[in-house]
Amino acid sequence: MAKATSDSTNLGVSMDLNVPRWPVVETLESRTLLAVAPHVIAIYPDNRGAVQIKFDADLDKTTVIADNVRLYTAGADKKLGTADDVLVARSLTYSTSQDLLTITPTTNLKANAKYRVRLLGNRIKGANGVLLDAEFNSTKTPSGNGTPGGNYDVTTLAASSQVVRFWTTGGYMNVKFYANTPLTNANFLKYANGGLWDVTFFHRSVPNFVVQGGGFKITPANGLDSIPTDLTNPALTNEPVNSNVRGTIAMARTDDGDPNTHDDENSATNQWFFNLDDNSGNLDNQNGGFTAFGKVTDSAGLAVMDKLGAYGRVNAGGVFSELPVRDVDKVLAAGAINPKNDLVRVTRVALLMTATATAISPTVAPAQTASTPSFCVMPLAPMVALSSATDELLASFQP
Repeated sequence: MAKATSDSTNLGVSMDLNVPRWPVVETLESRTLLAVAPHVIAIYPDNRGAVQIKFDADLDKTTVIADNVRLYTAGADKKLGTADDVLVARSLTYSTSQDLLTITPTTNLKANAKYRVRLLGNRIKGANGVLLDAEFNSTKTPSGNGTPGGNYDVTTLAASSQVVRFWTTGGYMNVKFYANTPLTNANFLKYANGGLWDVTFFHRSVPNFVVQGGGFKITPANGLDSIPTDLTNPALTNEPVNSNVRGTIAMARTDDGDPNTHDDENSATNQWFFNLDDNSGNLDNQNGGFTAFGKVTDSAGLAVMDKLGAYGRVNAGGVFSELPVRDVDKVLAAGAINPKNDLVRVTRVALLMTATATAISPTVAPAQTASTPSFCVMPLAPMVALSSATDELLASFQP
């Protein structure tokens, strides 16, 4: 039988290539994977005390409790990080699907006042049992120093640009204001800072055109009411300097139906709409143009906007003839709308702030006294029947 010799013949070794050979498998030693600590990767504090904190891993929800998640305002010394910091009563919601913690004060803080957020990393754990690696580094980098534990302790500051966060049924959207619409921006913030758009809803949706809100709210009794306009500044001077492209937010206004008059160009007050598509060819020129004053900041926000625009609609009469609802079949089967359950809601609109590490006094510990409610469930309110009574509400401002 012919034989071939390998390159190792100089070592005196020969191989028979016609003999089958099996690969040799060595047994590896056992190894233990180290569990990784969770980190804070983003924080979204708004200017009325609500904070959303994003993590890079699931948390153990039993450790995400009010005693371990604290919110403070300044005490008598008007400084944060000292012994007289005042612990704020708050509620917590933790989403395991989003790894997102929401901290909401029981009563909104004064708009634009600084406050302090503190996560106790020696108590908060990941779902894997490892403590939160908590030390704050910056708003652009994950928390931690490489050792599980520590505290995530930050104080809010005014941001360098104006970005408003919308909390909606479809998710969260951040909208950055344009700098060249100062009158509209200031007017918008009056309503937002006053909490007038908290617990409201989108009352008009037109596919591939706009989704509109700002005009109506859900009452504590689960009814509907109009949002009052600001009587100290009842109407805005139009600022049509930006194009109504996809993803922009613009002010709605009245239309007197006469193209030869211009008074209605300066009639915007509290209603706004998102451009679901590029509407510049229409809205930039229609009756003096509509004021686009901001734009959704990222693709995640645009996906939320598209979700809002994709909800089905019902005709509830009057100004609600194009009313988006969460489940059309359910509403039609019931013949009535439960506002809190059925409407496409806006639960909060507020200006975002930024954060920096709290300057802790080296000689004192922060105060730790106040009522600290945790997770709560609110009872459902009665349903509201659809009727001609809705016709008595204010007329819709439409683009």
